[in-house]
Amino acid sequence: MGHKKCMMDCIMSIKKIIKGNAYLTNQHFIILENFDLPRLAFSYQQEEFQMSIKIPIALFLCLLILSGPINLSAEVVSRVDQPIKLKFASNAQAPVMPWCFCITEDELVIIPDVGAKNIKLYEIRKSQLQLIKTFSREGYSQGELQKPLLCFYNKSEGRLGVLDLDRAKIIVFDRVSRTEFDFFDEFYCPSGAYDFNINEDQLLISGFQKDEKGTPFDLYFYTLTTRKISYLLRSTEKYGMESNKYYERYIKDIKFQTIGIKGYVAINDVGMYAYYLYEGNLERLLKVKLSNNEITEIKLKPELSKYKKPSADDKLKKWYQEKNIRKTEAVRAKMFYVRGLYTQKDNVITLFQGPDPNGGINSWLLVYNEKTGDQKELLIPGPIDKFRQWFEPQSTFLYTLLPSDNKNQNFRLIRYKIKL
Repeated sequence: MGHKKCMMDCIMSIKKIIKGNAYLTNQHFIILENFDLPRLAFSYQQEEFQMSIKIPIALFLCLLILSGPINLSAEVVSRVDQPIKLKFASNAQAPVMPWCFCITEDELVIIPDVGAKNIKLYEIRKSQLQLIKTFSREGYSQGELQKPLLCFYNKSEGRLGVLDLDRAKIIVFDRVSRTEFDFFDEFYCPSGAYDFNINEDQLLISGFQKDEKGTPFDLYFYTLTTRKISYLLRSTEKYGMESNKYYERYIKDIKFQTIGIKGYVAINDVGMYAYYLYEGNLERLLKVKLSNNEITEIKLKPELSKYKKPSADDKLKKWYQEKNIRKTEAVRAKMFYVRGLYTQKDNVITLFQGPDPNGGINSWLLVYNEKTGDQKELLIPGPIDKFRQWFEPQSTFLYTLLPSDNKNQNFRLIRYKIKL
């Protein structure tokens, strides 16, 4: 009995250590973190047993038999290099808060500087970002900026798009040499944009826009050469609603506004399809064929993250109406939200955030393979804040720009390695 009790004590202690770090699926068992467990001391009738444990198979099987199911989740994404220090210009009125940044095929890092109202070009040199050039400037003329926040770079076309929130424009630059970007065109989007891509001579925009008949759309593209708009996804289709009348009533509901209305878009490698996800529903991925606007709904099944759709109670609605941003964001941080959408070969990759069982916030990648229909979830411990991530096309790296101080004036560029 004494040895049996000691074994049970050992099992329970190991279970506490494993909990939250080991994941079990029907196919395989994955150890999340590559670390050695510490030496554990167990006492029974004043005897001390010291054990150096690296989760031996026999003991793990014993754990499964005697203690039942474990708290399970997904494979971890590994962090592969040291943070890179970065400092932006800023001013008293507008702290630096870049939404997004770009990385070119030759490792040029392009970052909108909100405080300085220009675009900064950096090179990675010995774990440091070296500023090599700035371009554009404050103003309202062609190619000038007021509040540059979001950017996208298309390497096949050598074309850079920058969303200026104050001017409500997407400004397009052509890359004429490694560090030279010339103004090409700009597009006025009065309702702004939540996300956009560049596909050849088209700007694919996630944002609200009405056609000539007054029909609301949330995904459309603007052709730079012809200066024409083509509408792709109706707002009713975005939310899965049956009619415009129901949509018009729903969009005015403060509960709906509190949850959020952002949408994310990505284009596949050959430029034939666009993928779209609404921030409040990770489970409904929309695939749009660009040639004829044919829409296919793909059901995503996030399981390991314990995903739940966000919802708004009376308290959250009240804070939202009072424009109490701090309290509103604190509550929203405890819910699941889509933060980005990317494609890589046959994979459609969704970045989302959600609460950790221990009270923190984690980020996740849900990888959906179009050819096989397989799905898997990858865990990134800790939050990746909205609009501060960039998944480099054709690679297995996620780059993240995170503040290194509370004032959001110093940043670190961090790279994660992803197994697809």
